[in-house]
Amino acid sequence: MLPENLVSLKKINGYIDLEKLQNSLKTLLEPFGGIENIFSDFANEKILIKPNLVAPVNFEQGATTNPYLVRALVELLYDKLNNPQILVGDGASVGQDTEEAFEVCGFKELLQESSVSYMNIKLVDIKEEEFIPYQVKKGRVFQEIYLPALLQEIDHIINMPVLKTHDVFPATLGLKNLKGLIREQEKKLFHQTGLTDAIVDLNLCLADLPVQIFTIYDGSIAMEGYGPVDGTPVNFELLGAAANIAAGDTVLSRCLGIKPEEIHYLTAAGSRGLAPERSAKLKIIGEQLKDVSKNFLVPKLKDEFYQQHEINLIDRGGCSGCRHLLDNIISSWSEEEISQISGHTIFLGPDGQEIDSNNPCIQLGVCTKNLNVSGLYIPGCPPHPQIIKDYLF
Repeated sequence: MLPENLVSLKKINGYIDLEKLQNSLKTLLEPFGGIENIFSDFANEKILIKPNLVAPVNFEQGATTNPYLVRALVELLYDKLNNPQILVGDGASVGQDTEEAFEVCGFKELLQESSVSYMNIKLVDIKEEEFIPYQVKKGRVFQEIYLPALLQEIDHIINMPVLKTHDVFPATLGLKNLKGLIREQEKKLFHQTGLTDAIVDLNLCLADLPVQIFTIYDGSIAMEGYGPVDGTPVNFELLGAAANIAAGDTVLSRCLGIKPEEIHYLTAAGSRGLAPERSAKLKIIGEQLKDVSKNFLVPKLKDEFYQQHEINLIDRGGCSGCRHLLDNIISSWSEEEISQISGHTIFLGPDGQEIDSNNPCIQLGVCTKNLNVSGLYIPGCPPHPQIIKDYLF
């Protein structure tokens, strides 16, 4: 059993040199006993590497997992294990083409060229797989989740999220990266029913499967600002590793200068049993947190911004999710786009019933549905950013 309270950090020097990346990975994984200890050495073990291929965007933009890091890891797996069968699979975000992402992000070139033809590597578009229902024993919003049938054949999942900010949460890390394993229609449902609890339901479901999940965090090139796709790349040169995803997310969020408690799905994961026992204090091996941390830009707007643009913001009783989302998307809009909601009242949270507004009203999120106001209701918890634009424009 791997230590769940242990998180390993390793600075790297360069992000495309395979030999340097392999050496960094060896050092990163050494506190867990190395690859031989993390993964069983039975012949033909089937390993699914789950990168972040949210969209067909070159990894140097900070949106997708570094294919050179994946290639370096694959070579190490073949060097240390007994003829493993390796799948590299993801399902791009709604409306995006996973096959195009494999191409643009460099995975086809680096993992299917002649020099690695001796390796048993297969690229898998999760969207095209057969899906079957898996039970969620203590689900809040789902009692079952449809996941790929191939998970029944997998011995290990190596979860490889990118360190980056997000338009719905301050950061997207390991727990959320596994959302790429679900069906397209579930991705939409996650936003409609409650994204925080849905992400935790998914991870509880996966934790009940007879498959080991180990997370390697890719901060070779990270992203700040308007993530998860349109932000600014950061040459962060940091790798992380954890056997417990919630423990890893806790430490790596701090590396981004983001408090773990500000990431709702992470606090919910802790309260629902996905984090190590409280008595097991997190242990960071390798780099010192103070030496590798940076305050990543997370878009935030002050109330004065809304007032200056004649937007009456009523934020009463809601969680920070919709406010973070609203700040993020509005700060990315042009002045012309912002002008289209000037003179409006925007309601966040369920406790604005006593507000009498003569302005056109916008009710953002499911908890505003029953407010006694006549306005444009945008469902979701929180709503997907594109849904908001579709409703408004």
